[in-house]
Amino acid sequence: MVTLNNRKYMVIVDYYSQFIDVFTMTSTSSKAVINHMKAVFARHGTPCELISDNGPQFASQEFQSFAKDWDFHHTTSSPHYPQSNGLAENAVKIVKRLISKSQHSGQDIHRALQVYRSSPLACGKSPAETPLQSSTSIESPYAWQFTRQPKDRYSISEGKK
Repeated sequence: MVTLNNRKYMVIVDYYSQFIDVFTMTSTSSKAVINHMKAVFARHGTPCELISDNGPQFASQEFQSFAKDWDFHHTTSSPHYPQSNGLAENAVKIVKRLISKSQHSGQDIHRALQVYRSSPLACGKSPAETPLQSSTSIESPYAWQFTRQPKDRYSISEGKK
């Protein structure tokens, strides 16, 4: 979670595309985080691996059950070495900068995110152009099968103000 100007945000970044998603959080409980993750997974597919810090919302039994039920591997970064989750830490810096600039200019943070997502990265493509590495295929209304590539990973980070 990122705290900025007394507001809490959850930052999610896809490792392959570097697509960043941001959610304003009224609660940072496991239940609240899981609800947002379900929405992300429903939209983009369930990743093979999700990397987070060791925050209480991710270390809880409730989150571990969620990982098992939704069939993804949950990995936590080193508690005393957040750089080990470098892409997520970089995403937090980007989001903090976007939020600060949006607030100072009176612009909508969603517009700033749209501009970031459509800006080309070093590879020449923008995060919006690069497909996420998760996919969901539904064989029937009653049977769900998740098919994913081995490199599928989302990452969540708690940035410190």
